[in-house]
Amino acid sequence: MHNKGRRKTLNARIRGVGNRNLESSSANVLQAAKADALLTSSVASNGQARVGESKRN
Repeated sequence: MHNKGRRKTLNARIRGVGNRNLESSSANVLQAAKADALLTSSVASNGQARVGESKRN
């Protein structure tokens, strides 16, 4: 009984967060892609691409 109610609120929370952040998340993706490109280019020039990748993941 307790678990069921908990799951419902959790799902609602996740859905609400998804709807609220839809616009900002697309902007964040663009920003992240830009930062990623900068990071990879700077890292590649330093010859440490592998280190940067492992750190990011």
